[in-house]
Amino acid sequence: MLRTTVTLIVALTLAGVCEGVAWEKGDAYIRCETTAGDFTLEMYKKWAPHGYNKFMELVGAGFFDGQLIYRAIKNFVVQFGIAADPDLQKMHDEIIKDDPMGVVPFTSGIVSFAGSGPGTRSTHMFIADSPRGDKLGKREHEVPVGRIYDARERTAFFDAIHYNYGDLSSQQRALVEKGNSALSEYPDLSVINRCYKITYPEARRIKKKLDDADAIEAARLQAIKDEATRVEEERLAMLARVEKILQIKSPKTLKKLPKLLKHWAGKEQELLKNIEEKHGVASDEEL
Repeated sequence: MLRTTVTLIVALTLAGVCEGVAWEKGDAYIRCETTAGDFTLEMYKKWAPHGYNKFMELVGAGFFDGQLIYRAIKNFVVQFGIAADPDLQKMHDEIIKDDPMGVVPFTSGIVSFAGSGPGTRSTHMFIADSPRGDKLGKREHEVPVGRIYDARERTAFFDAIHYNYGDLSSQQRALVEKGNSALSEYPDLSVINRCYKITYPEARRIKKKLDDADAIEAARLQAIKDEATRVEEERLAMLARVEKILQIKSPKTLKKLPKLLKHWAGKEQELLKNIEEKHGVASDEEL
């Protein structure tokens, strides 16, 4: 009963901590609002100077606003980067120079331009996910330019993405020419509503809100754990009394058993109901 609670508390404590990399402060922070959840991107110019400059240009032009995520392969990549408006796409479709490879390894949440080899980066981008995405970085266009700043937002985003359509890369030309209307037969595609620049303090405030929410949830779960432990301790004490009565085998003592069990059943229900009312736990199984 208590194992699940402990697991949840540990998970909340570790969320956003076990990244395996000590990241430096980024050069820019971009807030993206999507139908699969919102997240902050932390961008690094030194990872890919040409890619960084291009990405910031696209954000400034509102290029990503309203875009479809047309390629979503679980545990690998989600891809976007074709403007909802064909005219806007034409304005920014020029190829940029390649950046050095191998500066930063690919891990879950890394952002990169997409392409088909050397000299093919324009506006198409993807966000890598583990474990398959960790193997990226072997082709000239696969150069990290940033990452999803917070691990919790990253996890929530990948969990909420609509994966059912899979890879619609074959529709890229149609998207470029017609915009979002080219994929009207795929109504459940995830959408980037907008991406815009925010300051580092704003990014930290968003992260702190997540930290505070986690702290509140961890405290709630700890309180549930403590109260559930008390219920369990009283239950074990009750079982010990029952076992002692059964060992005595006295008719007089055995007569007390039904009343004792009935009393305990009522007390246990009262304790569990109290936990439910105080903490919003729906049932004993959730403890």
